Amino acid sequence: MTTLEFFNNYFGRHLVAQTGNAVADATRALSTGHRMAKGGDPQRIASGWAVISEEVSTIQFKLAATGLRYSDQTRYEAWLDALESFSGKPLMLVEFDKKPVPVANLFRTHDLRAVQVCSPGGVELFDFTKEPTLLSGKAHKVLWKLKLERQKNSFKSNTSA
Repeated sequence: MTTLEFFNNYFGRHLVAQTGNAVADATRALSTGHRMAKGGDPQRIASGWAVISEEVSTIQFKLAATGLRYSDQTRYEAWLDALESFSGKPLMLVEFDKKPVPVANLFRTHDLRAVQVCSPGGVELFDFTKEPTLLSGKAHKVLWKLKLERQKNSFKSNTSA
């Protein structure tokens, strides 16, 4: 399965009718308006995040689409949950912004040593098994900091019990 077939099979098909043209279908899912859960005019996904996986795909933007899970977590909380529970099955971490994510920026993560965060501005690639350096990107730094905070809080709750 190609990356775009993965995207369409586990995410895009919940938003747009599939024509069999993976590039066109993914482009439509990312750049056209979709009905919102609260009603009103269709809106393009212009903010938030998604975690796309074979098990369940989760998105922050509350669409009227069925088959997706919705979450109020921050992007980093959701991405860290996905990375901490990574089973070796591919997943996609997507960041939405004012501009649509180009299909050329969609990549799957197959290994924690090569995590890819897909966004309209590009792809951040990093090794999540290693501490970020000064040259590391924002997502790697924020995720690592959140990971350490969670470990610290978990240690505190385990020692106080």
